[in-house]
Amino acid sequence: PDFPLLPPMSLTLTSDRIYMYTLAFQQPVFTGGKLISLYRMNQKNYLATYEEKEKVRNELVLEVKRAYISVLKAKKLVEVAQESLNQAKEHFKDIKNFYHKGLLPQVELLRGEVEVSRAESFLLSARKNLRMAKTRLSILIGNKDPEEFTLEDIPFEEITHPSLEEVIQKAFLNRPEIKALRKRIEAQREGIRLARADIFPQIYLQGRWKKEKGSRLPLEKWDESWEVVLQVNLNVWDWGETRYRIKKAIAQLRQMEEELSLMKKRVELQVREAWENLSVTRKKVEVEEKTVKSAEKNFQDTRSRFRVGMATNTEVIDAHNLLVQAKSRLYEAIYDYQFARAVMEWAMGKKWKEGERNER
Repeated sequence: PDFPLLPPMSLTLTSDRIYMYTLAFQQPVFTGGKLISLYRMNQKNYLATYEEKEKVRNELVLEVKRAYISVLKAKKLVEVAQESLNQAKEHFKDIKNFYHKGLLPQVELLRGEVEVSRAESFLLSARKNLRMAKTRLSILIGNKDPEEFTLEDIPFEEITHPSLEEVIQKAFLNRPEIKALRKRIEAQREGIRLARADIFPQIYLQGRWKKEKGSRLPLEKWDESWEVVLQVNLNVWDWGETRYRIKKAIAQLRQMEEELSLMKKRVELQVREAWENLSVTRKKVEVEEKTVKSAEKNFQDTRSRFRVGMATNTEVIDAHNLLVQAKSRLYEAIYDYQFARAVMEWAMGKKWKEGERNER
């Protein structure tokens, strides 16, 4: 009551519009090698993933080669079956001629008919196998109609590899699964360094520049400020967490090294098996080639003697069956050798390049 009342007043603390620009940065100064280890670890893992993709790719290529060679083998067996049927029919004509002349009994005529029927059944089975082989290949390469593509035959050609020990060493260097695991091991070593980095202090240089207007008095004046801070973080006590992470990383590294040792043994076994299979199939081809030549001569001689009455119908049929079996085994041996070559290339870790034509 002793003082007069003041008139009404208003005070503006901020503007309706506030402008603010901020620029901040943080630069690691020392991290105990954490950043470079993290970068290297991710890089090695990326390279390992690439090699794992190559492993899957090589396995798919091998499966396609298997299906491709199966089609070629089936085609040759169809040709053998067709030739066998033609020979059986020609021989049956000779039997009928002798039968009508009274030189052979009816039982031999019936035996000739049975032989023709068996040859026809053999041809039907061979054609069915060819259709199934084409279908399998078509599924692998993504064709809807297996008859849409034609295949080129693979010329038979013997290849010479270095010594077995050199082939094994090539496999150790080139097999993608081994290369991938080696990259994983290198990444794990970086993981150990990454875990040890937490022992050291983490030092960062931080800075911030700020410019604003409208948030403080005077309202129309730009206010500018900046600050630079050196931040040091040191984990003093973590109840042994860092130590256990290091031990865990070391144990994982040892496990991966043991896995690499076992993988190299498996690869060596695969190479040795492929090597032996390649050698055996090559020898089979040589043996069956000689067998076919002998069977062809035996069939021609027996058939000629039959036509002059010096051999029986049973001898001709037996000689014919031996020839068919020998030719079938020969083509099976040839294409088994071709696939053995493909398996050897896979076991050695040979990469398939897109657009590459068959070197054979």
